[in-house]
Amino acid sequence: MKKFIVFIMVFPFFFFSCVKKENLTSYTVELSPNMINSFLEKEFPVEEKLTIGKLILRDPQADIQKDKIYLGTTVALDLPLIQEISGRAYISGSLYFDRESKALYLKNPSIEKLIFNDKDFLRYIPPSSKDILFDSIKKIISSIPIYRFENNSLSEKLIKDIKVQNGKLLVTFGL
Repeated sequence: MKKFIVFIMVFPFFFFSCVKKENLTSYTVELSPNMINSFLEKEFPVEEKLTIGKLILRDPQADIQKDKIYLGTTVALDLPLIQEISGRAYISGSLYFDRESKALYLKNPSIEKLIFNDKDFLRYIPPSSKDILFDSIKKIISSIPIYRFENNSLSEKLIKDIKVQNGKLLVTFGL
């Protein structure tokens, strides 16, 4: 009888020491690139006035690879006395969740490729022009949410962690 009582007292200790609390109070959901793209369609096109002309970003396309979010967007430069020049920019970055706006943003965006006329334009831009163009694109991309959680939903209040892992954007909800 003593062995049974000791077993009853010790069993819960061993059982609960093997189970992570996180698994009991949280769950993880994957945000697909399609969900992000449908949100981004509402946020674009975006225009930014430059010292000469304007920069237009449109047609965003999100992709998730390894541990980063990638965003492809059409970049158009509307300069005076010149026909609009357009190409495609491929931007990567890490994620930042702003609890106040309940939105995900690209943090520290980096321009991986800038393609005009089927050529990687990064090699041909002079450093001074590159800085102006890149800073404008980075400023725009980092200020536009790539996804926003619904304002009145309980889920955005329970967000515990957001990470990109193995090509998936994972949102962990919990208490």
